[in-house]
Amino acid sequence: FEFGDYRIAPYLWVMNLLDRDNVINVWEGTGKANTAGYLETGAGQVFVDASSTPSDNLDLTGEEKYNIAQNSPSNYDIPRQILFGLRVSF
Repeated sequence: FEFGDYRIAPYLWVMNLLDRDNVINVWEGTGKANTAGYLETGAGQVFVDASSTPSDNLDLTGEEKYNIAQNSPSNYDIPRQILFGLRVSF
């Protein structure tokens, strides 16, 4: 629509409409984006057993902390994003 000398066009822009997990980076040892494979090894099981009780004020075990670290959001592209806006030209 037009308002004086200005032309205003509303728009809707949807990126990643189906909200797919677009993997852009993987862990070298497993080829997966969400697991490095360390906890499945013998040394990883020793680590899990040794850190099975929370040791800080976050109340997280060693395994939970490791899972947070290996599930990096930088391994994935953008999630679904919906942008609304107005384009003004004059």
